[in-house]
Amino acid sequence: MDIIEDTVRRLKHYCEIDSRKLKEKLSEEFINFYRLTDRIKIIESLLKVAKEQAIQHSKVCNGPKNCGTTENLALSEFYLVQELEILGINTGQEIIDLPEQTNLNEKLDKVLQEIEILKLGNEIIYDDLKAEIEELKELYFLSKKNWKQILYGKVMDMTLSGIISEEISKKILSIVKEDIIKFLAN
Repeated sequence: MDIIEDTVRRLKHYCEIDSRKLKEKLSEEFINFYRLTDRIKIIESLLKVAKEQAIQHSKVCNGPKNCGTTENLALSEFYLVQELEILGINTGQEIIDLPEQTNLNEKLDKVLQEIEILKLGNEIIYDDLKAEIEELKELYFLSKKNWKQILYGKVMDMTLSGIISEEISKKILSIVKEDIIKFLAN
């Protein structure tokens, strides 16, 4: 098993039950990881887990204002974002919150549906594009501005490298411009 995945597996339950213990254990684990990229991967994975747990818990929570689990999950997210900032990842003031993430995921899935219609024998291109869009969905810890810049960069890179045609690029950007960019401008 991958050591990073194993570390995340050992720590993820703290997100929900004891956010302060998560912070403590994370510091202990980082003694074993010298590379910043490894630490960032662990934090990003834990942040994703905390957000997923928060979504699942919100569906069954009767009193979120007085709920220890809700509080632990919120504190876990807060601590993990702080850890990213300590490592030099500028998450920015305006983080993409859970409702925004859901909306963006829907918009990105819409992009994939639109592009799937165009794929007609270009499965490799579609698969590459799908992988890039799925990667974007993992970058919500970034600020809205940085996330948008990465989106533009990915589209530009795929166009210049020939992975997607200019026609497909224009199609993506038109969908993005209409749906996502207005959303991110808030």
